Amino acid sequence: DARYFGELLAELSRKNNDLYSYLLQHVERIGARKPSDSDYQDIESLIPKGVSELTKQIRYLLQMRQTSDKSMRLVLSTFSSLREE
Repeated sequence: DARYFGELLAELSRKNNDLYSYLLQHVERIGARKPSDSDYQDIESLIPKGVSELTKQIRYLLQMRQTSDKSMRLVLSTFSSLREE
């Protein structure tokens, strides 16, 4: 069922965002440099808002991809800056 799949994607997206927030808090605590978010595009502006369940699912997938990429860059830059110190 497409709607059930959409609900699973929404939950996964929330957990992905929670993980990024958790990583960001800890990076700020240890005083490491965090990467700039200026090179990230706003996913919401790329996909027209529609009532289609498929459109919502695509939006969730793209947002999760972007958040995962930000998390990875955050962790890599943190380890890199810690190594420099």
